Amino acid sequence: MKKKLLLLSFMVSSSALCSAANTEGNPDTLQRETVNVQPGKEAKPIEPVNQADIVAQTEESDDEIYKNVETMAEFPGGMDKLRKYLSSNVIYPQKAIELGIQGRVYVTFVVRKDGSIADPKVSRSVDPILDAEALRAVKGMPNGWKPATVNGKNVSSYYMLPIVFSIR
Repeated sequence: MKKKLLLLSFMVSSSALCSAANTEGNPDTLQRETVNVQPGKEAKPIEPVNQADIVAQTEESDDEIYKNVETMAEFPGGMDKLRKYLSSNVIYPQKAIELGIQGRVYVTFVVRKDGSIADPKVSRSVDPILDAEALRAVKGMPNGWKPATVNGKNVSSYYMLPIVFSIR
């Protein structure tokens, strides 16, 4: 069986709006596959982790942050609402437009088991100007996320969000 990945990218135009979102693949596979992205290197799929390999959450590990989960965390209202949030809140910096700077900024953050977000960081940089805007937009996201689950329980998990800045 051929594996598929879900690719979700946001195109931010010079008019300061997120004008397009591109989705490819099957969203169900995203729960079982992750992509290892490192600056300057091409993304390569990582083999799915068996359920038995996931450490079960215990009372002693309430603050554990999971990388592999059964059900991924979800923005309040789902992916459509996330697209709308980004289109309304990501502003292409004028200086970046003038300098012709464009690219995909990856912001990684934690979705806590209570639905709040924490520790947003740029995990793949393009330029400090675009990085700052992507980080600002993520920091402004509302709480109320649907948290990830493992063994039917809400857990804290990492979430990586790519934001594409493209001058048309």
